[in-house]
Amino acid sequence: MTVSDNVAAPALVLFIVIYTSVFILSTVGNTWVLLTCYKTLKRRYSPFKWLLVNLAMADLLFTLLSVFNMIGYLWRWIGGNNTCKLQGFFVEASYTTSIMTLVTISYQRLKATTDPFSSRARNWCSREYLKPVIIWGFSLLVCTPLLHIYGIKTVDSNVACMTTRNGVIVPQIYYSLHTTLFFAAPLFYMIFTQIRIHLALRTSVRPTSKLFTSRAQRRHKKATKTLAALTIAFVICWSPFMVNRTLIYFRLAPKGLIWRASQLLIFLNTGLDPLLYGLYDGDLKTRILHMATSGGFPIALVATFTCVYFLIFLSSIVGNSFVLWLCYKLKRQRESSLMCYITNLAIADVAFTVLTIFDLMWTWTGGEISCKLQSFVIEACYSTSILTLVLISFERLKAVVDPLRVRLITRENMLRKLIAVWSVGAVVASPLLYAYQTQTDDTGTISCTHFVFSL
Repeated sequence: MTVSDNVAAPALVLFIVIYTSVFILSTVGNTWVLLTCYKTLKRRYSPFKWLLVNLAMADLLFTLLSVFNMIGYLWRWIGGNNTCKLQGFFVEASYTTSIMTLVTISYQRLKATTDPFSSRARNWCSREYLKPVIIWGFSLLVCTPLLHIYGIKTVDSNVACMTTRNGVIVPQIYYSLHTTLFFAAPLFYMIFTQIRIHLALRTSVRPTSKLFTSRAQRRHKKATKTLAALTIAFVICWSPFMVNRTLIYFRLAPKGLIWRASQLLIFLNTGLDPLLYGLYDGDLKTRILHMATSGGFPIALVATFTCVYFLIFLSSIVGNSFVLWLCYKLKRQRESSLMCYITNLAIADVAFTVLTIFDLMWTWTGGEISCKLQSFVIEACYSTSILTLVLISFERLKAVVDPLRVRLITRENMLRKLIAVWSVGAVVASPLLYAYQTQTDDTGTISCTHFVFSL
């Protein structure tokens, strides 16, 4: 994503919305995985958690470095030549680390399933934290040619970070080998290990202790499901990108919309990894089921509610972003009071929509100050939306009754009206800074609620 394409405005807005959503999901999710694994490793030894930490670190680094690509796609490359080389180097190294970590997890799961006793004996005497260090060191070594391949170049009067065109043979050879050795070969190995693990779990001989057997079987099946979910997500998200990249470097396909979509798909993988871990190996599924059953609501109803929420969330973000873009375009041609009010209404709606994410969480993720501020801003946005609609109705009435006077409205007067609307909304919502607080129930779930309801 280096040079912005001549794509349609709705497609560009949708691209930005998806990128922002995945960025938030990946950053929050991988940070949660790191904290969860840290707490687990403090309580007990777990080789699997060390590798999950490594995978989350690679995904988090990939996510943060993608900001440079996003800015370059929308505008221009903001760093120098050295920054371009380092960014391309670490992005590819983070991907290589992810695939090598998945291969290592696959190998460990296979050994733990087929030969659990010797595997456990080896694990207790080994230093598992060295494996992530070795993986990162090997990945950085593999990606060192990118320090020569990448560089900045001016394309259509825009500065872009891309592979140099002077030596096109070198990128072709490097990416062909990299795709073969660090995508195709690991992919076949992970599929092979999944088949072996599945067969081993089905044909395993039960020892005399049924309790030991049931616990071991549950533990192996849980880890196997997690690995299978991570592998499937990796294959689905990375396969289109790998195929498309190979075709592009051999000049068999253009860098068009399909290329941008495949890049967005690999970025989606960084947000899916922590979500899949939470559902299959972490306690995210347990918390969701607890929320679904503790209130007496059936799980199907909660699932329907979640799907409807995300549908409305995406519609609101995409729709209001499109309204803001359209108002900006029309403002350059003709400025009107109605356009300013609609812009204000869209801003309030977007802020309201984004802040509702906190209310959907299974437990309150912020402190008491965050609880107060979130409730205050949500109420202020709601009050601002209502007042803006009232002003639009009043302005439309005046435009019909006294059209000549309406045309005399200046930009300063309009700005004062909008400031007044937000000020009134803030004043109306200010009592919530006192009324809302965090509260912990008997199950340890933290909620942000009005203190009246806790009496």
